[in-house]
Amino acid sequence: MYEESYEPYFKNGSIFLSKEGKSGLLNKSNKNITPFIYDEIGHFNLGLSKVKIGHKFGFIDSLGRAIVPIVYDDCGDFREGLALIKTNGKWGFIDKTGQVVVPCTYDVAFSFSGGYAMVKKDGKQFYINKKGEFVKNYK
Repeated sequence: MYEESYEPYFKNGSIFLSKEGKSGLLNKSNKNITPFIYDEIGHFNLGLSKVKIGHKFGFIDSLGRAIVPIVYDDCGDFREGLALIKTNGKWGFIDKTGQVVVPCTYDVAFSFSGGYAMVKKDGKQFYINKKGEFVKNYK
């Protein structure tokens, strides 16, 4: 029936399962929350789970709804309300609604911690705030 379970127990009311090489979510009543279309499904963080189809990433909620479209080349988990996203080789940040709050202009970026994220652009490393504004240089 199912090839493997990613979780030994139900979390957020769902369980991660794999079927015919694709992943999906089932609820406690053994009903599909999502179809088995994902190449990867991450753990839920702040109510959202990172998913991958082919070479693109996005986020779904615990009901299987696509909250952030599966259009990004890469992405990170949500930290302090924002998630890293990568498109066309550049990094930026989105909020939980999928709104881009810091445009993808950075060559390298790290998740927010303490209200700041370290980024690299044009060979220079520095910190930005959640609005994408320069805070200070990296030493």
